[in-house]
Amino acid sequence: MMPLWFDPDKIHFINDDPDWVVVTAFPYTVVGTGDLVAGFRVLPLAIKKAQLEKAIKISARFEVKGFNPLKVGLVTTGREIKAGVIEDAFRPKLEKKVACFGGNVMGQNIVGDESDEISAAICDFLNRGADLVICTGGMSVDADDNSPQAISEVCDEIKFKGIPVLPGSMLMLGLKGEKVIIGAPACVVHDEWTSLDLILPRIFAGLVPTLEEIRRFGVGGLCKRCKNCTFPNCSFGVKI
Repeated sequence: MMPLWFDPDKIHFINDDPDWVVVTAFPYTVVGTGDLVAGFRVLPLAIKKAQLEKAIKISARFEVKGFNPLKVGLVTTGREIKAGVIEDAFRPKLEKKVACFGGNVMGQNIVGDESDEISAAICDFLNRGADLVICTGGMSVDADDNSPQAISEVCDEIKFKGIPVLPGSMLMLGLKGEKVIIGAPACVVHDEWTSLDLILPRIFAGLVPTLEEIRRFGVGGLCKRCKNCTFPNCSFGVKI
């Protein structure tokens, strides 16, 4: 399974001509061999040559992006987990999610709540060749939630901190060169689908979202927690 990618604005531009009908699956839909991703119709019996040339010039390309087998490091924060008082619940869930994209969890660093300890654990994985580091814990607004500060100290650029998606609004993403560091919200443990599930396919496909894209996640960014879940074939994460 791989994500479908194209520029939706080009499809809108073609459909501005009332004689054309171009329909597609949503961008970033995960598709497999043989899946239908687009179709088109010309409504009249014939169209003018200029209309055809205009549509061709737009060059609406459809690509199916393969997932890259990223090496993933997990940094889990919390003094209770580090002391063995509380059992970590993040790793089994994240290992399962990462495996869906062909990724490999190369290890887990369990640290306390101090910013320097967290940043050192992130850097350890980056130095060991991790392509993606996911930090869990310490992503809220309590006084001892220092993961955002640690991520900011390590990264060259913070793409976003906070995302209009529920559950998972506290998600954070930064870059260290081409390497990605994610701060994952606590809801990843107790909710099956969160903002992380909307971001991971893009990261593994090499399509890091821009801040402008992220701010548009609010429309379609509400998981309804349906009794009979059909994700990803549902409205959660759909972008218009």
